[in-house]
Amino acid sequence: MTGKMRAPYAPFRLDGEAKTAWRRVAKGMIDVGLWHDLYRSTLEILCVTYSHWLDAEQRAQEAGPDQDLHRQEAETYLDQVRGMVKEFGTSQAERADVAHWLAGDALADLLRGLLFAPVTSGGEQ
Repeated sequence: MTGKMRAPYAPFRLDGEAKTAWRRVAKGMIDVGLWHDLYRSTLEILCVTYSHWLDAEQRAQEAGPDQDLHRQEAETYLDQVRGMVKEFGTSQAERADVAHWLAGDALADLLRGLLFAPVTSGGEQ
């Protein structure tokens, strides 16, 4: 059977922001030929953590002058997201898969771009 692979359904446990991130990242990985089912769990954790980061950022903005605790929480989540993004494209097997790419961190760059891409007012991308 020929044709383009569709992004796998987001796990039901994900909230709205995490599902949006899942669809965005999974589609991007498929588009560049890097999707593998072995990434499902890691991507799920990444998307959940990303959603927590968004929530903490929102609470920090709403807290005004008392935002330090929320800002610290947001930074913790952002550090976790950054760490997880590095997991994509750093294993020996992954480097073999992306050997045709010019940059060794091309997938990590893709994930950063997909996760932190602005969301349009019309909904999901």
